[in-house]
Amino acid sequence: MVRTVWFGAVLALGAGLGCAPGARMEEPAPSVSLDEPLTQEEIAATQQGSLLEIIQRLRPAWLRTRGQPFLRNQGVVVYLDGFRIGGADALRTISSQEVSEVRYLDASEATVRYGTGHPAGAIEVKSKRGSS
Repeated sequence: MVRTVWFGAVLALGAGLGCAPGARMEEPAPSVSLDEPLTQEEIAATQQGSLLEIIQRLRPAWLRTRGQPFLRNQGVVVYLDGFRIGGADALRTISSQEVSEVRYLDASEATVRYGTGHPAGAIEVKSKRGSS
């Protein structure tokens, strides 16, 4: 009986600590759909240099390998104005000031648009030069 009362008191105390007045809960970062493009306005607002840094901050899910473990060594493929320029490291060479829009294509979309070889998807970058 004493053990049951003590255990109940500990549970009540623990529950009270979680709801202490003035305690702030961290709000989760807003989730962004993989289909939502990265716009020129979002890129400009970050005030960061390379496109890789910006994507790591605003759309990190684009760089994560999905699917089977055998895909771990195969990352996304990057296209600039429709031309394949390499893997995610190629994003380091693209200045944020040159970009008008960035989209993520899942493996099936990338395969339809660019052919096979995109098990982790593709990142499609449209530059200001290519869109004018």
